[in-house]
Amino acid sequence: MGFFDFEIKGIELDVNAVTLLENGKYKAQIYGSEIKSTKKAEELGTDDCYLQLMVKVLHGNSLGKMIWDRMNIKNGNETAQNIGRAKLKVIANILGIDEVSGSPTSILHDKDIGVIIGREDGFDGNQRNIIKSYFAVEKPKDVEVVSEKNDEFNDDIPF
Repeated sequence: MGFFDFEIKGIELDVNAVTLLENGKYKAQIYGSEIKSTKKAEELGTDDCYLQLMVKVLHGNSLGKMIWDRMNIKNGNETAQNIGRAKLKVIANILGIDEVSGSPTSILHDKDIGVIIGREDGFDGNQRNIIKSYFAVEKPKDVEVVSEKNDEFNDDIPF
């Protein structure tokens, strides 16, 4: 077990300060996911739920920055449910997943995916990042293996 060798009493903290990502395209990975009950489900006893994804940026000055995305997957509002499920289908298609039924949400984890980040005003009036859409990132091209054998030389000569 480690021990801290400094005090935090004198450090000022701005609890309203949030470092936002710039709007744009980012290479990322889904590193965590959870299916959660909606507030309506908790209040009224419905089975409405949403999928929350934890997405990590993989490059640039924003390396390691986290952003969360949510999508309704079961909702009494059919439009909200259809939008959420369509978004999930886009993600699954990009990741090469044909079907999610019966699979753990971790099926989406640890695979490169592109995200388009934007900003919106949160309920508290402060801006926050949102994932506007997902896209496929270019996969690295296969490296061509060059044979170490050169046909110009006679390999029968012992060294």
